Amino acid sequence: MSRSGVLRSMVRALGDVLSAFGEADVFVLRFASLTSISALLLIAACDKDPSVTPITFQVTCPTGTLDVNAPILLTFTAPVSASSVSLASIVVTDSTGLPVPGAVNLSNGTTVRFVPSAPLPFAAQLRVRIQNILAEENNTPLPVTVCALKTQPPPLQPAWSLLPQPTGSSLLGASLVTADTGYVASALVPIFRGTAKGFDPVFNLPYFSQAFDVSFATSRHGFASHFNTRTLRGVINETVNGGLTWDTLYSTNTSIQRVFTNRIKTASDTLFLVAGGGTPRLAVFHKYTPATRSFTLQSSSITGAVADIDFAATDTVNGVAATNGITATPFGHVFTTANGGASWAELPGYTAPADVVTYFGAARRANGELYITGGNGYAIRIRTSGVIDTLLKGAVSSIDSARFGALIYTDVEFAPDNDLKGWIVGARQTAIVSGIPQFEGLIFQTTDGGVTWVRQGVRGAPNTGETFPRLNRISIFDQNHVWIVGDGGAVLQYQP
Repeated sequence: MSRSGVLRSMVRALGDVLSAFGEADVFVLRFASLTSISALLLIAACDKDPSVTPITFQVTCPTGTLDVNAPILLTFTAPVSASSVSLASIVVTDSTGLPVPGAVNLSNGTTVRFVPSAPLPFAAQLRVRIQNILAEENNTPLPVTVCALKTQPPPLQPAWSLLPQPTGSSLLGASLVTADTGYVASALVPIFRGTAKGFDPVFNLPYFSQAFDVSFATSRHGFASHFNTRTLRGVINETVNGGLTWDTLYSTNTSIQRVFTNRIKTASDTLFLVAGGGTPRLAVFHKYTPATRSFTLQSSSITGAVADIDFAATDTVNGVAATNGITATPFGHVFTTANGGASWAELPGYTAPADVVTYFGAARRANGELYITGGNGYAIRIRTSGVIDTLLKGAVSSIDSARFGALIYTDVEFAPDNDLKGWIVGARQTAIVSGIPQFEGLIFQTTDGGVTWVRQGVRGAPNTGETFPRLNRISIFDQNHVWIVGDGGAVLQYQP
């Protein structure tokens, strides 16, 4: 029956009622009838038009974890009225209840996008309240809906803890001599000895201008390399009592940037020591003979100073070295030795590319594989066949790929008791403040011999462990006890 037909039937029924009453009651009933008719007309007028089909209007909350760099997408089952979409109808809040800054827009009619003003934090609990949203058809309202969301976990493992700072200056060398005791070398000369409880200076001379490295063969017998400004010579100092006293063991007319020591069990002597340094256009290798307490040296003018030297844990015969380079030739080179550092030869074909310029780190595994790190995010594995595998490609981005120093990997080392496990460290530039580049450190770990690498962070550091100082050197006592040192006096301890 149509709406008008329903009204006519209602009026006839009311007339029949009136005819059944006396004249005295007519006035009262007539007034009541007029009121009732008005109410009935209103009810009938508000009745839904049966020709209109009701729509289903719902929203689907995002599932899984959110990408911190992507918008939040809300999908509706019917086209949305654009005029109802605003920051008042799509309210995104963090775990504190504060709104997350951003903007909203309607896409493809049925999808509303919330675009954050900045990347969302990692592992964040978010809440999206959807209210006062209308469908385009009939302005059908959506019931108030709340979505509980979580952003993706941080792309790094928080496996490191920051130890007390021995100094505010850069640390360029480290030597972990027991599971929790080690020595660090400050760029401003002092050598510090310490544990997780703190550090104390054990060496400092006012006429030395810089320390480059520190290396202990045992917990008491150690060496440190400095530069003597009075004589303009590189110096290796020696201690046999854990740093209580130091004596000059050797000096040369170039800097000594790296000292490598080990213990080899032979009938004559157990000390193994090689060192390297030079100038921006000269690489110099130094080999120590314990029986005569003397050094022999070898130089190469095809490259810059020796930056790093490494031998596998149980092999003091076969070693690898990497050298620095400058923006104009010579660039960094790779050198190897097969006689314990008595002589070194360039490894042909592995000169640093023009955009890499310089090498900083070198490592050798027991299987003969070599690892080299350097400028412009350069990290490679050289297989025994000579094949090069590029490592960490695209792991992080550079602020300026035209500058090799904007992303640098400064060291690579493998654990002596399990060389499937190793680390690469370095830094990337984040900004320039008052003309001074600002850096944050980088750590990558492998547990499969260098095939795959996982980025790691520091517990308690800003940005979910991502922001910490530039890192320079790694020292590994065993696979579970590792130190990394860097700028600002940073000493990191491995705590997986």
